[in-house]
Amino acid sequence: MEKSMEEKYTHSMKKSHYEIIYIGSSRIFAFSDTHGRHRELKVPENVDIVICAGDAVEDNLAGNEYDDFIDWFASLPCKWKVFVPGNHELSFELDKAKEITDIMRNA
Repeated sequence: MEKSMEEKYTHSMKKSHYEIIYIGSSRIFAFSDTHGRHRELKVPENVDIVICAGDAVEDNLAGNEYDDFIDWFASLPCKWKVFVPGNHELSFELDKAKEITDIMRNA
């Protein structure tokens, strides 16, 4: 059965957004605005690419928010993971950017 180019799902988390997009045979799961509630997402196991389009944490610069997000993000069962910092990822604008970027590369 042929799948449509784009298939959208709604999520019950307030202000969080996600969708599954089909491009050819690739499945892409994209989400944003979880603000520390990423573990509430139900990421499909059969996606090829996962994209976090920002605001994964509240960024109080305590660091543990990133640790939990990175552990969770790294554990996702997909070949490719893309992270785009949002306006709440303040650490990427400060002196922590290189350290966090290196950790994300290894996820």
